[in-house]
Amino acid sequence: RAWIADLDDDAASVIDQSFTLAGVADDNRIDEIRGHLCRLAGWSGLAKWRTEWAHPDESRPPLSPIDIVAVRSLLEASVIGSGLATEMADSGPMILGPDTQHDEALLEARITAVAAVLAPAGNQADRAAIGAVLAEVPATSRSSMWLDAQERAVDARLLSTLDRLDPGKATDRPDALLVFCIDVRSEGLRSHIESLGNESLGSIETLGFAGFFGVPMHIRKLGWEHHEARCPVLVSPAIGATEQARTSRIENVAGTLRRQRTVAGLLAAHKGAKYGPGSPFALAETAGWILGPNAARRTFLPPPSTPEPAPATRMILDDDEVLLEQRTFFAESVLNTMGLTDRFAPLVMLCGHTSRTTNNAHATALECGACAGASGDDNARAVATLLNSPDVRHGLAERGITIPDDTWFLAGLHDTASDRVTVFDAADLPSGHHPILTSLEALLEAAGHHQAAARAQHLPGPATRVRERGADWAQVRPEWGLARNSAFIIGPRSMTAGIDLEGRAFLHSYDAENDPTGRVLETIMTAPLIVGHWISAQYYFSTVDPDVFGAGNKLLHNPVGTTGVISGDRGDLRVGLPLQSTHVDGERFHQPVRLLAVIQADLVRIETIIANNPILRTLTGGSWIRIAARSHPDERWSTRTPSGTWIEMPRAFDPEPGLTTTGLITTGLTLNKEHT
Repeated sequence: RAWIADLDDDAASVIDQSFTLAGVADDNRIDEIRGHLCRLAGWSGLAKWRTEWAHPDESRPPLSPIDIVAVRSLLEASVIGSGLATEMADSGPMILGPDTQHDEALLEARITAVAAVLAPAGNQADRAAIGAVLAEVPATSRSSMWLDAQERAVDARLLSTLDRLDPGKATDRPDALLVFCIDVRSEGLRSHIESLGNESLGSIETLGFAGFFGVPMHIRKLGWEHHEARCPVLVSPAIGATEQARTSRIENVAGTLRRQRTVAGLLAAHKGAKYGPGSPFALAETAGWILGPNAARRTFLPPPSTPEPAPATRMILDDDEVLLEQRTFFAESVLNTMGLTDRFAPLVMLCGHTSRTTNNAHATALECGACAGASGDDNARAVATLLNSPDVRHGLAERGITIPDDTWFLAGLHDTASDRVTVFDAADLPSGHHPILTSLEALLEAAGHHQAAARAQHLPGPATRVRERGADWAQVRPEWGLARNSAFIIGPRSMTAGIDLEGRAFLHSYDAENDPTGRVLETIMTAPLIVGHWISAQYYFSTVDPDVFGAGNKLLHNPVGTTGVISGDRGDLRVGLPLQSTHVDGERFHQPVRLLAVIQADLVRIETIIANNPILRTLTGGSWIRIAARSHPDERWSTRTPSGTWIEMPRAFDPEPGLTTTGLITTGLTLNKEHT
């Protein structure tokens, strides 16, 4: 106690003196600091966020990683200095040897899994043959080697499906063009829109683009005091956008704001009582008579999920911040990166996405990653307004991009929990476009029904309620989110059109012919692809170890104010995704594989981009991003090794007719031994 009382208040000084007392050598101090932070991964993550990302006006007390290390190292040094550590060590060291039982169980599980595919009706001889092959794999290499084998199988299935001649994009002007986020949940809806649209609306095309639509912005909604970032965290906002009330609807907007403020005040008072020390008991006694019946009604009769009405406002870029030349530059960059420089449809919709759920502490994980974990509607509305600006269009024409006078950009929002699409700012639409919009809205509703039916096949519970799950506050799995994501495809839509990708691929539109310098491809590979990897890694680690890298069972979570969740009543903040986002009925729903980037572009250009960007070198060198590519549509796919060599994908292996399962497995074992 005397030693603690004599310590300085400076965190670095506390760490230094604590390490000195604990006998931590200078060479080991960095590892010791890392160890302290890793033992409290959740609180350390919060501290890192507060240090690097929190808004300057954040009212909560500051917390930094060095504070956590100081407290932990102080406690550890106190134990050592008091002699307690010696008493604890008297029982002798714990000796850890190889976990033979775990290795044997892992081998048996793998034999069962392989037998279920190769010999579902097989006998003991088949299992013995399979076991003989798998036993050749050293126990220390099994997990990594079987992961590699699983990834090869997933890759081969996808690449063989894509191994077809790309017919190229159409030459005629489409009747409507919809630009969706690259999110895997948009892929299925796009397919239904294309198939149904060609029957009802005429020629309709879709593109995939990062959901912030290429303009790194911070937005301020009506009634907000501060702006909030709406772009990938890899970049900083370069421009602001503000929501403004329409002059003709000013009274409606004012009334809406008054209601929102009243509700917000009541909710703030309720939260303050609910999270305050001791006050929850008083709240239950005084308000229970009102809240209890309401809670029972919401539990047993959950409300239906209805489309959110489009607000009577506009979202525009801040003209006082950005000159016309800069706005034109942003518009040109958006269209070039999107590959939309000609064949403009009369109606072009920029469709962001959100996930409307209730009572969901992990709601941000279902939002748009390209918009910093928020809804993409504000970005879509601001960029659509930018591209409709006559001054900007005039500047684009001078730069070689001519948008026809009859082309109008419109914003939409895809709710991935209900597959409903809300159209924004239809009041600004030219009268001649109203028939197209009417047909498009009917098409979007029909496509949403089809997409919801497809999602219902994988969600437990009644298929008839799949579009209502987000409104049910007792629903622990409102949707699957980005579970089962496995690939990031960079190429023209013609490369994947008509193919069922099972909602497992991020789709980013890219045409190498329109990118002679490779600048667009580098932008895609160093921003959206990296964000896709982050998402893939989050699902991967939350699946392979739900208790350490995931958030565990959502049913056991308790919110810590508005900071995060813990399991039970104490412990570290939970990180990663909850079990209900990756598993169902005790089985994995997400298939944990590392992200495969499929790129239709020159292989030399891809290598140059990787060589010039350290983050790509690190991720590809460690196989956290794996790459398959082809330079031309008529080539076969080649896969890239971590060292940078390219291997052309072989054709599928056809066993000899009449070869039995046991014979095939034994032959493979013999060939493998000879090769080794």
